Amino acid sequence: MYRVPAFAEDDPEVLGRIIAAHPLGMLITAGPGGIMAGPLPFFLVEDGGRRLLRAHLARANPQIAELAAA
Repeated sequence: MYRVPAFAEDDPEVLGRIIAAHPLGMLITAGPGGIMAGPLPFFLVEDGGRRLLRAHLARANPQIAELAAA
């Protein structure tokens, strides 16, 4: 994805605050069923000194099958 330099943000602390304030993101998948997009809650978590972006995808969500087929 192209980021316009004037709007680029690389500071991990600022990015963490943005994610915490606006945790709803879009998961986009492409598989046998075509392109699918669905909103998911995302969480920034600390794990062994690393910052990870995690999301919650319900088992009943049809995107699970698309991810498994990829």
